[in-house]
Amino acid sequence: MKHSYKLSDAIHILTYVDIYKNDDLSSARIAASIEANASVVRNLMSKLKKAGLLNNQPGVARASLAKPASEISVLDVYRAITSTASLLHVDPKTNPNC
Repeated sequence: MKHSYKLSDAIHILTYVDIYKNDDLSSARIAASIEANASVVRNLMSKLKKAGLLNNQPGVARASLAKPASEISVLDVYRAITSTASLLHVDPKTNPNC
C-alpha cells in the first residue's frame, strides 16, 4: 500500500509559513523544503485556505496563518486536505456479529 504524505506535508506548509513569515513563501520555495513539486504545494495551500487555516493570494508569495498556530489542530488539517469524511474504514468483509 502506498502511503500518502499529504497530512505531514500540509502540517509542514503551515509550520513553514509561520516560522518563515518574513521570508520567501513562494510555492517553489516551500516545495523545495519538502522535496515536492510546487503544484503539490499550491494544491495543499488551496485546500488549507478553503478550510480557513491559511491566508494567501494567487501570484503573491506572502501567505500567513488565518488563525494562531495554537488554535489549529491536526484534525483541522486532516479535514482540510481529505476528501473523505471518515478517518477509519471498517473492512466490509468483517463479520458483523463479531
